[in-house]
Amino acid sequence: MRTLFYLVCLAFVACAGERSTLPHFISLPLTQSAKWNEAIPASKEVPVLREIYDHRSPLEDGIVYVDGKKGSKMNEPTGTIAHELTHGINSYLRETKRDFSGFYIPYVGASYLLETSAKRDQMASFIPKELRGIEGNGGRFYQYVQTASGSEPDAGTYFDPSTGKKLWGHTNVYYIWDEWNAYINGGRADLEAEHLFGKQKWDSLTGPVEFMVYSLAGLMTIKKYDSAYLRTVHFQEAKDLFMFFSEQTLKLLAEGQGSSLSPEKANRYLDRLRNSQSAEARNLRRFLLDEFNPAWVNQFFGF
Repeated sequence: MRTLFYLVCLAFVACAGERSTLPHFISLPLTQSAKWNEAIPASKEVPVLREIYDHRSPLEDGIVYVDGKKGSKMNEPTGTIAHELTHGINSYLRETKRDFSGFYIPYVGASYLLETSAKRDQMASFIPKELRGIEGNGGRFYQYVQTASGSEPDAGTYFDPSTGKKLWGHTNVYYIWDEWNAYINGGRADLEAEHLFGKQKWDSLTGPVEFMVYSLAGLMTIKKYDSAYLRTVHFQEAKDLFMFFSEQTLKLLAEGQGSSLSPEKANRYLDRLRNSQSAEARNLRRFLLDEFNPAWVNQFFGF
């Protein structure tokens, strides 16, 4: 069954639009030994979460902090468990391949992108105000891309737990792609949970769509601030993975129409991307049409 799903995934992206290349995927073995082995609760046992859990990082500790209190990830909603486990896998992938960001795709494997010098705090100028947050009011933009005061957010940066000193410099744009990857996997898990167990009522379809736009801005940031990267095969690899994640995102949203997972918010957000006349929104659309096959852009983005 796992092999069949893998082939279906690749067949879908291979025939989508006018795609010429697929991302390069590396198969990941099942995790044989892990630090954390708590069972998935029966009420949250869905296929994609099982797949993610079975490939969890060997270093995964299963701990999550909610309002400053330590707890088990298994106490969280299905999609949140999938989201956080994805971050753990991606972190482990980064540790095993120096200078590369790794992204885990259930049933498919891992894809790697060489790190870029383009930073996430350089992304903000490419993101129009009406697309900063799912409702255009800041929201996750402030939390993940740039704070309301214009500084780099704490999310995705590293601090010494004893001194509070920041240990990691400016985060590159692929941190945002890591979030996008996690939101896609979490949204898929919540949609499966809704099909199996009834309404979940989580805001699970907005994250993938919102971070798709932020990740597009990441490509624009690379083009402006990392000219050396543009002259290598790695920029094309990033574009290929952007196409793959965009297809996953928009397919998930299409399947989630009518669910309790806030598809209407995601729809409104995409409408703003398609129709806003701000200079920044027009630049996002122009970049898509310039850098990708217009037939693919029209099929998936509708312009």
